[in-house]
Amino acid sequence: MLIMPTTDVNFQALAENITNDFFVNGTPLADGIVKTAREHSFTPEEVTRLVEKTNTAASIHLLKTADDKKSVFTLAQLELVLQQTHPSDKGTEKTASVYKGIPDTRHKPAKVQSLTKTASAAESPKDIDAAQAVFVVRKTLEERKLQKMAMEMSVQDRVDYLASEFNVWNGPDFEKFASDCMHVYGRKAVPVLEGLAEYLRVPMKKTASDYGACGYVDDRTDHMKAMREICDGLGSLLKLGSEISELEHVLGTLWTGLKRAAV
Repeated sequence: MLIMPTTDVNFQALAENITNDFFVNGTPLADGIVKTAREHSFTPEEVTRLVEKTNTAASIHLLKTADDKKSVFTLAQLELVLQQTHPSDKGTEKTASVYKGIPDTRHKPAKVQSLTKTASAAESPKDIDAAQAVFVVRKTLEERKLQKMAMEMSVQDRVDYLASEFNVWNGPDFEKFASDCMHVYGRKAVPVLEGLAEYLRVPMKKTASDYGACGYVDDRTDHMKAMREICDGLGSLLKLGSEISELEHVLGTLWTGLKRAAV
């Protein structure tokens, strides 16, 4: 069971587009989120997810590209965004984001100074609370770890299902299944097939061409659906692993800033 509801919306891609517009054109993150949310008719829950994704993407982008890793910029505040996207939702719980940006501890270069003025003309660096920033980034990190754990369990469940299906007397033809998977899903399926072949103690060919020409493949069968879910899950795990690494880097940088400020 996934921690968050499933959706076809690629929030990560939308967040990266909003972040890019902010760093290239100076468009405030909140404005970009409101525009995107209206274009896609997002619900309050979807707006909340987009705000979270965008704030994380913007923090990571700054730490990767800015000369001054402690430069300040204001991230989107959920309450203010929801006031624009869903002004009539009286019953919606609105909580302002406590993460207002990365703490300012050194002189900002001209490029980052201009971005700061554009995105947050009304706020000063002294309003930035680094401790609150650590809290929000750490919360997001823990959520991603829970999602990764849930996805790992889901993938393992599907792998166990296939192992049990083929490990029976007079069961399905594993060689035919392996051939179909390699022709339909390509190299993504190979590690899973190799693991199954080792478990079942059956030989397996290395490439799709080794199995020869492939006729009609019904990818609607339960076995093929399970392999598709496994391949998709492995792709999601790679993305989550990368995002977790980035968040851990952000958190480490914030903690370093706090420790220096305390000295």
